[in-house]
Amino acid sequence: MIPTLQVGDLIIVQGVPNASNVEVDLKDAPEPGDIIVFYNPHKGYKDPNDLIVHRAINKTSKEGKLYFKTQGDANSCPDNWDVPEDFVVGKVVFFRIPLVGFITFLMRTPAAILVVLPPLILLVIDWIPFSKERDELKERDESYVRAHMPQMIVCKYCSARNKADQTRCVNCGALLT
Repeated sequence: MIPTLQVGDLIIVQGVPNASNVEVDLKDAPEPGDIIVFYNPHKGYKDPNDLIVHRAINKTSKEGKLYFKTQGDANSCPDNWDVPEDFVVGKVVFFRIPLVGFITFLMRTPAAILVVLPPLILLVIDWIPFSKERDELKERDESYVRAHMPQMIVCKYCSARNKADQTRCVNCGALLT
């Protein structure tokens, strides 16, 4: 799909419950056809590890079932298959978040897991002591505030804050209990 999409781009795909909603690339249309994601029709079964992303350029109906003719944007001629409607996973609704898709490619290999997982584990292990220290500092700060700040009483009539040693509210004069 180069130049529209690059290898490693992250794409957002919306499922298509009704394949008739997929727009095809009509010659005189101002907008190109939808980019669809589909299972490889050559396999004859739905292999989730073999998805193809191409533009729908035509659709036909055979025996009550829709079939799509597809073509990659960089290809000079259409693909040599017809994609049955039940092989369509969805259409691309937002595309081209560059390079983010490489992360998913990377995480599918055992070597990448060995490269990514240890630093991630170390980060989590290193974070745990910091969170305990942070909790201890927060507790120490709260106890300092309690020890060094004057005790306050809130007036039940006007909600004014008064020092604990006062007998009357400084705002409304009510008797503090």
